Parts: sequence; structure tokens; C-alpha cells
Amino acid sequence: MARALQHGNLVLAEGMARELGRISLSEALELTILIARKEPQRLPKVGVRWLERYLHEREPTPAYVSLAVSALGALPDDHQAEAARVLRWLAGSF
Repeated sequence: MARALQHGNLVLAEGMARELGRISLSEALELTILIARKEPQRLPKVGVRWLERYLHEREPTPAYVSLAVSALGALPDDHQAEAARVLRWLAGSF
């Protein structure tokens, strides 16, 4: 899956995620970032799904939740690299 994500192959990455059944929070984030880049119209649903998982797995403070929401919202913008960096930091995957 990592190779598909690194090469930006959304079809393959999603197929592998379905096949694996359960992927890590970091892998789910990378898939979310790729979806934001390739199919931004899907980001609201996918972003909320990732955020729910982040809340459950990391139990962040309200400040970190606000930061995650802002960064997710910035993914389809010109500041995608910065938003992705913040989200990776929050997810613990630098």
C-alpha cells in the first residue's frame, strides 16, 4: 500500500486498503491526503471519517481537534503541503 500511496495511485491504494481491511491511522491519513489531491469532492466525507478515527485512537485535546479540522479543510487548497505536515504530526507519523 505504501508504494501505491507514494506513487499517487489512488485506485490501487484504495483497492489495497479494502483488501487489507484495517489500515493504520497514518496510512488512512495518507489515503485521505491523496484523495484530497486527486478527488477533492470526496474530502468532506473521507476527512470526517479520518477525524473520527483520530479522535478515537489519539484522544486529542480540543486545541488539537481544532488544528486537525483546520488542516483537513486546507488540504484541497494551495497550502496542502503544510496542512499534510500538520496532520502527519498530529497522527504521530511525521
